Amino acid sequence: MKIGKARFFKKQNVICCSHVMMLTMFFIFNANAQKHNIYTKDSLSLCAVKKITIKLDTIQMSSSTAHVRFGHIRVVDVRFDTTMVDYFSSIHNGFTVNAENYKVTLQGSLGSSLTQVLNHFYKNNLRDTEDGVLIVFLKKLSVSKADSTYQLKLHNYRKINFVAEMFLNKGGNDYAACKVDTVILTEIYRATVKKYSRHIEDSLIMPAIAALERTIDNTDWSVVLNRKAFEPEFVLKHYCRDMFNLPILNELCNKGVYKTYKEFLLNKPSIRVFTIKEKNTGVNILQDEAGNILPMVHYFGYCDGKNCWIMTDVRASPLFRVGNSFEFFGHFNYNFKDEINNGASLFTTSSNLSFLESLDLETKN
Repeated sequence: MKIGKARFFKKQNVICCSHVMMLTMFFIFNANAQKHNIYTKDSLSLCAVKKITIKLDTIQMSSSTAHVRFGHIRVVDVRFDTTMVDYFSSIHNGFTVNAENYKVTLQGSLGSSLTQVLNHFYKNNLRDTEDGVLIVFLKKLSVSKADSTYQLKLHNYRKINFVAEMFLNKGGNDYAACKVDTVILTEIYRATVKKYSRHIEDSLIMPAIAALERTIDNTDWSVVLNRKAFEPEFVLKHYCRDMFNLPILNELCNKGVYKTYKEFLLNKPSIRVFTIKEKNTGVNILQDEAGNILPMVHYFGYCDGKNCWIMTDVRASPLFRVGNSFEFFGHFNYNFKDEINNGASLFTTSSNLSFLESLDLETKN
């Protein structure tokens, strides 16, 4: 048989029979080498996650000439995960297929970036003589995760969930001012890392900030100052401590199987006695004390006494504590063919791609 060129996702790579044998042996060796090191493998993958840093523009300024009742704006990031606003995965192919994971962040930090943008926007409206400070508690600003295989498709939809609650600090007291709770939807096409970050900034982050600015503009501050006054310590305790008062965040995880997400949050596994058996495929099988197999799809996850694991479609994945949240790698089996001689298939192989995700602890469901 005449050997032609092999095509990996429309990228040309010359291949011969010896390469095919080496590639097949690599897949077999790689699977056996990793099946007992899932935690180590995912730990190394987490260390390899790269960052996409977005620097927000501070060009626009308010067209209003009206003065506000405060001299400064401060944004406090009280999200569960303050390390990112989105995840991005880029699929690379050659002799093997792998996913390169990125965290999308803002330069400096989200709180400092938005503080800078808002103070610049209202530069001509802020009063230096005012002792008031507008405190923006940022509860949620996250882009919904994409279909993990979105780069294999032409386009998909993305949305940003944005929730912020504002207090006016004046005269030593905090006054509840206003709230923004909005969802912004956009359509995104296949993109490079650079184009993707620009699209996220222009189509999602900046419109969310604009919604915040409109809310500030439409607030009657004289009415705000007539509302009930709260001590700043009380407000700070609510947003910075009480919100994170979850047992799973404040206790060592209890060994056992968590049947539901609620059991995990409360750190109360309903099955305390169980065993873990590893199969040749590298998948952990859970059994209760009677030896009955616990179906993966029926349980949220488990704690082995040291680390917490979440059940995914392919296997159990370790959870990694990041701030007041948990990250893990979801997995997706992708089958692809190496095409020879204008479409004749030489062999088909499967690649297990890993995509970084996080738990949404805010919704608690």
